[in-house]
Amino acid sequence: MDLRQEAHIHELRARGLGVREISRQVGVSPSTVSRTLTKEPDREQILDLISRVDMCEKKIVLFQEALYHIHSAIGRVGPPYPQRMADLFQRWPDDYFKKLHFAGKL
Repeated sequence: MDLRQEAHIHELRARGLGVREISRQVGVSPSTVSRTLTKEPDREQILDLISRVDMCEKKIVLFQEALYHIHSAIGRVGPPYPQRMADLFQRWPDDYFKKLHFAGKL
């Protein structure tokens, strides 16, 4: 069973349909419908995924800002550019760039 079918089962149940009717509409056995409706989501996995999405969103925003600074510095590399990039990397949500800095690669 795929996620769309599971979502459809939950949607039909929310509308008040019984297990047998859901089974008929979705095309799976009543026991499959019952199992799907009683299955608990893995809370730890959901929280981990939310955390990962949040981290990705922060990185995307900072990448966009970095690209803006790089674009604005093209043709006129001067003193403000290195400081702006250093400030940006100091706000990075994980320690990736801090590790590079300490390793002397940045």
